[in-house]
Amino acid sequence: MRPTSPRRRTALAAAAAAAMLLSTGCVNGQAGAAAVVGDQRIGNEQIEAEVAEVEELAASFGQEIPQEQRSQLASGLLRTRIVMTVMEQLADAEGITVAADDTRARLAELGGRDALADQGLTDSQIDDQVTMAVIGDALVGGAAPGEIGALEDGVRDGLRDQLTEQGRLQGVPEEDLERQVEEELERQEPSIRVQASNLYLNERIQPYLTAQEVSVSPRYGVIDPATLEITPGASPLSAPEAAPASPTLPGQ
Repeated sequence: MRPTSPRRRTALAAAAAAAMLLSTGCVNGQAGAAAVVGDQRIGNEQIEAEVAEVEELAASFGQEIPQEQRSQLASGLLRTRIVMTVMEQLADAEGITVAADDTRARLAELGGRDALADQGLTDSQIDDQVTMAVIGDALVGGAAPGEIGALEDGVRDGLRDQLTEQGRLQGVPEEDLERQVEEELERQEPSIRVQASNLYLNERIQPYLTAQEVSVSPRYGVIDPATLEITPGASPLSAPEAAPASPTLPGQ
């Protein structure tokens, strides 16, 4: 397995940041919709297809998804699809084009499709990861001069304080402490850059995400707006669509 690159960690963290910031609402009543993000519909059939894709990949490794875990799997896949939908809408609003040449280059940087599949990612998940990387890089690339550097300084100062405190607790002599801290900071520079980029992405993404109206079908459970975790209720792949006048409450 290839080590995770800083650019890949930036892309994955961008997705996590987006998930943390998404606002969610009540189901909007669109028949057959797993979720609606703004005016864009995510259909139940799309989530079912992604569940089938995960099951097919698991089968290729000689594994099987237990029936009782399919609701949780579907809810998790829906969460990812909401994040990707919002990020693609943001890219469109910012004039960011996810060009084929960019995705091919990024896919190669990540090790190629076969290598990612060997890590247990489906084709859809690979496409999501590559798209998120391209969008994240474009957003960071649009930062004003010195903006990322200022964030790096803040991350570095915080880490310096943390390392200094740890060294003193461990009894490192003061005459050696500063040197050891600076050496560790130098080793941590790639991580510092990633953290600063993620902070910048949070700042750029938040205004757009908090303005979005996201409605999720109760067939997928109850969403915690703070974390976007979906607690499944009835199975979204087997439960009938609730009638609008008599909705099925999660847990009943």
